[in-house]
Amino acid sequence: MPDPSNKSLLFIGMSHVIAIRTANEKQPRPGVEVLRIPTEKSVKNTGQAYPAFDIESGKILPDKLGNPNPDVVVLCLSGNEHNVYALFEHPEKFALVTADGRVDDDIDDRTFVPSSVFKDLVLARRVANREMTQDIAALFPKAQIVQMLPPPPMEDGEALRNMKDMDPKLEEAFKSGIGPDATRLAAYEIGIEVIKDEVRAHDALIVEPHPDALTKAGFLKAELCDNPTHGNAVYGQMMLDKIQKEVRAA
Repeated sequence: MPDPSNKSLLFIGMSHVIAIRTANEKQPRPGVEVLRIPTEKSVKNTGQAYPAFDIESGKILPDKLGNPNPDVVVLCLSGNEHNVYALFEHPEKFALVTADGRVDDDIDDRTFVPSSVFKDLVLARRVANREMTQDIAALFPKAQIVQMLPPPPMEDGEALRNMKDMDPKLEEAFKSGIGPDATRLAAYEIGIEVIKDEVRAHDALIVEPHPDALTKAGFLKAELCDNPTHGNAVYGQMMLDKIQKEVRAA
């Protein structure tokens, strides 16, 4: 007889749900389904079919899902804004000034950027994500909404600088240098606050990155990354465990 405490989970997101999908393919769990929202570019480049998502309208098609009525919808829409703006050095180097006035990086020859300005950048970039969150909540009105927070950046070091099989665009961007650790972590924390705000109206359960996946300084451990901006399948397995445990306890 099925365990009623094992609720069905539908993960919806962009690149960060690949770790979940890969983990679940390696070790399938009953009731877990992953819907990756593709970009038009990825559809054109790969020719891969996404039957449960209409690329032209940008709409999810529940009747094309394995389970159109999941108990839980787990969101992870985008979430790499901190890497977009802070992973690499800019021509005009900057340091983030936190809301309480701290600047944790060596500030020589750097422009001060207030956290409020950086937050506005993230908000502007996530307009479509806010709208999609509302659409998904309306599409699955009986489902519990869970927000899987994206993982933090990797700490600067040999593992980050010597990543293999990277996108050529990333390899080119690396030539400009890696942004300071403290600024990159501050950028991540600002992005996380924006994401939390997006889902509060939906009474979402917010699931933080697994503590065992983080360094003492709060970065994602190098062994849990296959590329500079995402967790790997091992990280996905850890997050699946954590999400299912927290959903059962909610």
